[in-house]
Amino acid sequence: MLAAPQQVEPGLRLTSALTVIEHPASGDPIVSAMHATKVGSNAHTGSNFARGLVYSGQQNTVEIDGVTSSLILQTTTPTFYVHVDPEDPSDQRAMFTLVRLKPSKDTRVAITFTANTFGGGRKRHIDEVPVAKSDAGNDVLKVTPQSPLTAGEYGLLMLPADSKTFPDRVYAFTVPLREK
Repeated sequence: MLAAPQQVEPGLRLTSALTVIEHPASGDPIVSAMHATKVGSNAHTGSNFARGLVYSGQQNTVEIDGVTSSLILQTTTPTFYVHVDPEDPSDQRAMFTLVRLKPSKDTRVAITFTANTFGGGRKRHIDEVPVAKSDAGNDVLKVTPQSPLTAGEYGLLMLPADSKTFPDRVYAFTVPLREK
C-alpha cells in the first residue's frame, strides 16, 4: 500500500499500489483500486501422459480461478498507474505486461508453457496487448493500452525476464461487451 495517496492526474489520486483510472465520455473519472489474484499452475498430468504415449509435446498452464473478474471496467481505454519499488534490483517497469486471459471451464489462462515430448525446449506463450509505458513521477509507472480494448478478460502482471518462469499474481479485470 502507498504511504499517502499520490496525485497522478489533476484531482485524481492513487488508491492502491495498482490503480486504474477511466475517463467515460460523459461523467466524472472513475478511479478503482486493483487487487492481485494468486495464480496456480496446472500441469495437465493426464493429458500430458496421453500426449507422451504418441510422442506429442507437453503443455502446462498458469491460471487464475473463475471465468470472469470482479473488476468490470466501464471504458475500453483505461490508464493504469503502478507504484514501483525504487529499491527493487529488477526492472519492474519493463516487466509489467498487459495480457488477454483465455477463459476455460472454470479458470482464466494467463500463460501457456509448451515443451517437446521429452520435457525440453520449454517455451512460454502469452497473448500480449501492446501498451505504452511512461514515468508518472514519484516511482509511479503509467501503463496505457495502445488501442482500445475489445470485450474480454485481461490481466496486468509482472512477467519475469526468464521465459521459463511465471508471475505469482495477476491483476485481473473485465471489459464487457458493449451494445451499439
